[in-house]
Amino acid sequence: MSAAPIVARSGHSAIWTGKRMIAWGGLTDPNIPLGDGAFYDPASDTWPRMSNVGAPGPFGGQNGVWTGTTFIVWGIEVIPRAHARGGRYTPLSVFKIP
Repeated sequence: MSAAPIVARSGHSAIWTGKRMIAWGGLTDPNIPLGDGAFYDPASDTWPRMSNVGAPGPFGGQNGVWTGTTFIVWGIEVIPRAHARGGRYTPLSVFKIP
């Protein structure tokens, strides 16, 4: 059984690791910020969810970059209040907050 895809979103960060796509954050319709993410694995056509342990709060319109081993996101965290925030995610571990 494959994992369900993450909820439809816009303004999210998405990167390609060379094997999988990672999607994080963004906004639902009508503009509710999201603080979750998932991998898309084309080999199995599944969307395994990312751990939220230690993750930044919901983002909308953030930027993300892949370093070759780590996914780094930075943007405006909107909950509990708007402020700049970021995090880094290494696929074999959990989010690390600088």
